[in-house]
Amino acid sequence: MAQSGDRDTRDDPGIEARTRSRIERAIFRARLVLVWEAVWPVLAPVLVLAGVFAIVSWFGLWRVVSDPVRYGILGAFAVAAVYLIVHFFRLARPARSAALARIETATGLLHRPATALSDRLAIGVENPAAEALWTAHRTRLLGSLDRLKAGPPSPGLARRDPYALRFLAILMLAVGFVYAGPDRLGMLGEAFRGGEPVAATVARIDAWVTPPAYTGRAPIFLTGEAARPPGSEYSVPTGSVVTVRTSGARDLSVVSSGQAGEVAAAVVEPEDGKPAAGDNQPLERQVALDTAAEVVIRKGDSDVMAWRFAVEPDHAPRIDFAKAPSPNRSGALGLTYSLSDDYGVVEARAEIAPLDPDAAGAEAR
Repeated sequence: MAQSGDRDTRDDPGIEARTRSRIERAIFRARLVLVWEAVWPVLAPVLVLAGVFAIVSWFGLWRVVSDPVRYGILGAFAVAAVYLIVHFFRLARPARSAALARIETATGLLHRPATALSDRLAIGVENPAAEALWTAHRTRLLGSLDRLKAGPPSPGLARRDPYALRFLAILMLAVGFVYAGPDRLGMLGEAFRGGEPVAATVARIDAWVTPPAYTGRAPIFLTGEAARPPGSEYSVPTGSVVTVRTSGARDLSVVSSGQAGEVAAAVVEPEDGKPAAGDNQPLERQVALDTAAEVVIRKGDSDVMAWRFAVEPDHAPRIDFAKAPSPNRSGALGLTYSLSDDYGVVEARAEIAPLDPDAAGAEAR
């Protein structure tokens, strides 16, 4: 018989030290396995709840329910999250005895040899026969502890979720991620601020480009039936002005991105100087195009619409003499010249002044 004691055994101390070190490493692995088996059943429902929140957001739930209903659903999510997270505070560090039991079970050891290694001979210490029997027992114990295993984690989720609803949540999460498109982050935020479909927002936006009057070009409509496909580039004269008019969409912003960086568009004040009253009043913003730029309409952190513009430089009008001025048959001065301009010549003037007699004489000399 053996019980816990303080006297050392007569076994080879090197073998026993290596065995104890092997046991300690196995205990560390077993504790990690036990921690995972305790944490994952608590963490998995929290992740599934977060996935359900993302799913309903990406499929546009917050855009079709009223604010009271939205608040109620958010409250239910909050209560469920608190209920699930509270379980984390009930988790305890696995005990050494539990880790040893896990090792012995995973390794397939009988009679608890890893636990019995800490036993000491208490009766028959001075008896050679008892000591020989004890030494043989210790040798057999050390030999059975050469391959210790902690085993793979077994959280038992299949037992807790027999219908595998967690995999359905993963599938719906992937579908919702694709369905939401680039607006997915903004749709998550709509749970807290409400939202509307992007198509409804776009329907309340009018945008056009007004070239300078001297070019004689017609305005270019960026929205509606005349709009080009998304991603198209517009070529406009320098000095053109992009006007964006939004109706009842005060949460939109308009920015231009070009060589000078990102600049917010200026708001056009009403002609009477009074600010528009109410959120449903139209609001205009303008961007002057002097260099190539991209004009973007944003809602929160998401881009709703965007246009790219290439700016055509405005060259100065040019006049060239086809031949040198000369008198014609009537004795008048004849001028033969050509005129050119990017947008057509409206008129040309020539000013003829006599030369300074002194300057003319100096040039003759």
